[in-house]
Amino acid sequence: MNRKQLMRQGAPRHEGDAFSRRHPPMSTANRAKIFAPFAALTTYDAALRTREAVHAASPCPELSDDAAEALNAALKALFERLSAHPSDGVPAALTYFEPFAGETGYVRHRRGRILSANLKKRTLTLTCQNAPQPIAFAHLLELHFL
Repeated sequence: MNRKQLMRQGAPRHEGDAFSRRHPPMSTANRAKIFAPFAALTTYDAALRTREAVHAASPCPELSDDAAEALNAALKALFERLSAHPSDGVPAALTYFEPFAGETGYVRHRRGRILSANLKKRTLTLTCQNAPQPIAFAHLLELHFL
């Protein structure tokens, strides 16, 4: 039997033999208990719980009418600046909501260069520390040019 045939065959199955009677299949829950990490660093868990409480996730904040109008004006100015200097990007400071689980997430503040804005996808691309990051228009809270 060659290597490819062995790989297709999968793990050996013991059914009805002496080995399977001595070692019945383990449930996933029991397997998880065996391989779970032990609490050697008891203060580490407490520090993580404290950090999670400080940086608790929150729902996406609602924009007021005035803030929405200011953001709209800033986006229009962004499109004008990008069309005038498309290769340079536009230096800006952004405040946006970063979702991570359904409706909850974190409010982030970033400074960088906005390289592009896509009306079809409704996103803009911000480079912060040389890493391009797409941000949805719907998640923008504030936009200020530097």
